[in-house]
Amino acid sequence: MKRPFGRWLLGAGAAAGLAALATRWPPINDVKTGATPEYPDLQPRHYAIGPDAVFLAAQLVAHDLPGWKVGDINPATRSFHADAPVPMTPFVDDIWVDVTPEGDGGSVVNVRSKSRVGKGDFGVNERRIRAYLAALDAHLKTTG
Repeated sequence: MKRPFGRWLLGAGAAAGLAALATRWPPINDVKTGATPEYPDLQPRHYAIGPDAVFLAAQLVAHDLPGWKVGDINPATRSFHADAPVPMTPFVDDIWVDVTPEGDGGSVVNVRSKSRVGKGDFGVNERRIRAYLAALDAHLKTTG
């Protein structure tokens, strides 16, 4: 069965668009603040607020993000794991958040987001971390 030329052209255009998008982001699927050379500006957040308060805020913010399911909370290490959906796909990614004390009574927040499948994420993990940290910044600014 022959395909109409218009359908072929549309399919070729979509493939070219996906190829162009794929070159925009590095071919990685695991992003961590301060540890991913492909995103050198994505650094841990430092707060002048104690780690217990920041850990509570970090959990509250994660619970408020669309689709995030927070679990595996470890108060002793001030860390937790969350699952987050990948937009417009059936896939789910993993997120880890760690809050550590800083010498001056403040806190440091590190975030890792990793795809469960594939070799590239089209920048999803990087954008997820940025959105999470922006929400955490906003929360701590209004409550801290």
